[in-house]
Amino acid sequence: MKKIYIITFTILIIFLTLASDGLVMGQPPAPPGGHGLNGNSGPGGAAPLDGGILFMLLAGSVYGAFKLIRAYKREKDAS
Repeated sequence: MKKIYIITFTILIIFLTLASDGLVMGQPPAPPGGHGLNGNSGPGGAAPLDGGILFMLLAGSVYGAFKLIRAYKREKDAS
């Protein structure tokens, strides 16, 4: 049981280290010509979805793997 926690913790640390790479980068400079000020931006704003979707997929897969491992261990202990 302790080994599962160590593996999960290690995977979490590796994921957070790789995910923090995007946080240390600075903001890109604004595009020239006042982009978005003349009504040429899309409705509803321009919220990026790729980072959040990637995080949710990775978190879900780690959670699913943890649940599968735990179910396998319970089945193995029951028999």
